[in-house]
Amino acid sequence: MIDKQEKDMTLEGVLKVVRALRIELDALDSFDEKFSRIVSFLRKIDRFDLQTFSNEEQYLIAQLIAIGQFDHLFGDFEGNEEDVHALLSFLMRTEEFYAPLGGLLGYYEHMLHLILASGDEQLPTLLPPPISDLRHSTEKMWHYCYAATYRLEEIAQVFTVGGVGDRLGLVDETTGEPLPVAMLLFCGRTLLESLFRDLQAQEYWRWCVSGDQVSVPVVLMTSEEHYNDRLISKMCEEHGWYGQKEVHRVVQPLIPLMTIEGDFACSKPLNIIGKPGGHGVIWKLMQDAGLFDLLEKKGVSSCLVRQINNPLSSVDTTLLSFLGAGLEENKRFGFAACPARSGFAEGLLAAVVDNKQTYTSNVEYTKFEAVRKKDPTLLEEGGKCPANTNILFARLSAVEEALLQMPIPGMVVNAKKSMDVLKNGEMISKRVVRLESTMQNITDVMRDPLSDDASLSTFVGLYDRSKVMSVTKRPFDDVHSLYETPVSCFYDWYKAAYQLLEQCEISLPQKMSFDHFIAEGPNLLFFYHPALGPFWEVIAQKLHEGRFAHGSEVELEIAELYARDLYVQGSFRMLCDDPLGRKGESPRAYLHNVTVENSGFVPTSLSEHVRRNVSRASSCTIQIQGNGELIAEDITISGDFSLKVPKNTRVRLSQGANNTIVVHEEPLDKPSWHYAVSWESGSQPILQKEP
Repeated sequence: MIDKQEKDMTLEGVLKVVRALRIELDALDSFDEKFSRIVSFLRKIDRFDLQTFSNEEQYLIAQLIAIGQFDHLFGDFEGNEEDVHALLSFLMRTEEFYAPLGGLLGYYEHMLHLILASGDEQLPTLLPPPISDLRHSTEKMWHYCYAATYRLEEIAQVFTVGGVGDRLGLVDETTGEPLPVAMLLFCGRTLLESLFRDLQAQEYWRWCVSGDQVSVPVVLMTSEEHYNDRLISKMCEEHGWYGQKEVHRVVQPLIPLMTIEGDFACSKPLNIIGKPGGHGVIWKLMQDAGLFDLLEKKGVSSCLVRQINNPLSSVDTTLLSFLGAGLEENKRFGFAACPARSGFAEGLLAAVVDNKQTYTSNVEYTKFEAVRKKDPTLLEEGGKCPANTNILFARLSAVEEALLQMPIPGMVVNAKKSMDVLKNGEMISKRVVRLESTMQNITDVMRDPLSDDASLSTFVGLYDRSKVMSVTKRPFDDVHSLYETPVSCFYDWYKAAYQLLEQCEISLPQKMSFDHFIAEGPNLLFFYHPALGPFWEVIAQKLHEGRFAHGSEVELEIAELYARDLYVQGSFRMLCDDPLGRKGESPRAYLHNVTVENSGFVPTSLSEHVRRNVSRASSCTIQIQGNGELIAEDITISGDFSLKVPKNTRVRLSQGANNTIVVHEEPLDKPSWHYAVSWESGSQPILQKEP
């Protein structure tokens, strides 16, 4: 038993004793044997009746005594047994989840080891990783997009949504409790809704090219922190996602924080402060929930992983080309990457050489000081090692195999913060240590023999940063850097919209610099449903030529659009209550030589623009219901104009006297036009409007 009051009991000494006990217990086969080994520690208990506790609870109490944490947690115990049961219930989750490491005892041992090892990182040999450059429109890139589209039923998508938005100032206005980052409004929708829309766009594109209706399973990793899981589940119910597709939730447990001295961090007696243990637990959570077996029985071989705070990662060909690369090249694991940017808290991807083996690994920014000592050229901006974006491809069978060696990958401690914790009956400020883990470092055990061609069973797909990486990590203010905020992410969205519209050959106002954008706000707003593409090459065939003037707002919440020579000065919004519709019954609009002129949106703060809380002096707003169809040609719509197109109805707009708009309705038996898609592997898709 550890007596931490002894002056000669250093943290190294504590670790040695804990490790010895953990090894001894691991060697025992049954719970009864383990319990018998440490039951003698319970003789110290005289504060409550142990007979009211189960053997499993008594086993946890004995472990607390053995590691010298019992007196620290209980202090001058004056509570009731319900408080003790609540503490043990919290610790039982750690005992069960970290069983592969030795339960609570193994967790405590690993934390001590990581505390002692922090700041003394010894890195293996790091080299630039082999890279598949997918930034350009090449035959290989389009082959991957084609393959992913036609193999979409082999994929599940995993969204890590367990984070809370306290750093972003995202709180419940009534309770003051932090809300999930997934609920952050960006471009008028929550981040979680945007992930589902991206997936719906991929499924819709598959239907467009093949006629097959595919529904991709979704796994959400939520957490117990600040009711995150409950709020995420409520969002899924409100949006109907549970009914629309197969959605599984796995809940990230809260685990004990510790002080730098090796004590559990408490806010009061019997109340350990808990935090999630990082994204690295995702694989074990899926395994514990039986999801690997369940998905594989459904024919799902692989998954795409996306992180909630990177809303720009789905534009153009990024996700489908990345998926296709993993599937077609039969890879075990893949990283979507972009050129590194100095000063950003992003991991770097490197090839690691170790004992005549090599593997691709993520090197977290917390290890950059050690990297700088070993080879500073690896950290050069845009240099040898690209930045990890946390967009991952994983073959399920490969992850299952890796879990046998590494149940929780990439474990590190973060000891940057101080907080008030209980110590000897008083609240004092201490540095606290949080266990973090990284889901991408499961590749540290996916090793390949060294070979001359540097071929690996893992891969790195390289993309332009503008199409794959823009994160919302901290609030927008004038004190800290403006980058990695919702506002800087919105500016990146603005730049991406410019790239797309230039490809559509739309005449645009001059693109603003970031400083100009921050000072004056956007000079153009463009939003669209991802099913309009999802590839920009497809969108450019649906929306082609025209002019969007300075201060214009264009929103195209529609998938089936034919627009040629669209001129907008002001606000033009094409909205659909069901943009994708059903097979062959999607809403659609035909616009040719249409001009929209009105006063448009009223400038507001950047934060309101990010949320799309925009007021309009006047606007042209067209709402298509159900499978309704709009046809407008050779007209000018001036001033405030609002129109609803009923379902099963075709509406034709024409120019009347004195520039008025004449609305003609007729029954809709079938769509008057549709797109036929011609697409061969290795080439760009071609859309042909018929008839």
